Amino acid sequence: MKWWTGLWLNEGFAEYAGLRGLDFLFPESKYFQVKNVKNFLLVLDQDSLQSAHPLAVAIGKPDEIAPISADPITFAKGPILLHMMNTFLGENTFKQSVRNYIHKYKFSNAEQDDLWCSLTEEAHRQGTLDKI
Repeated sequence: MKWWTGLWLNEGFAEYAGLRGLDFLFPESKYFQVKNVKNFLLVLDQDSLQSAHPLAVAIGKPDEIAPISADPITFAKGPILLHMMNTFLGENTFKQSVRNYIHKYKFSNAEQDDLWCSLTEEAHRQGTLDKI
């Protein structure tokens, strides 16, 4: 994460990976599906408010960090978006995209545009977008 604008990347991936891990270890619990629905309903509610903001918020000053660092949009919408990309692109394309993204930026910082590029490049490489 280059700056706080990308907070959702860190928190979104952490939540998503945690939920997927629990689902792998305890598939009968359906925890991933239940938590996704709860997050989705929470985000729908939060997005309907006048105080709603985009997932990536431009942060110019340090005092603008606190409002988004404890915000449901930051913590609940990220994993939903990642799940949507996994569903849309397919498990293989999504996983390889994330592997490429992590490998490319393992010793540096990334932004959300870097993730979108990784997803797009792998989807084109695998022909996923041609099938849609």
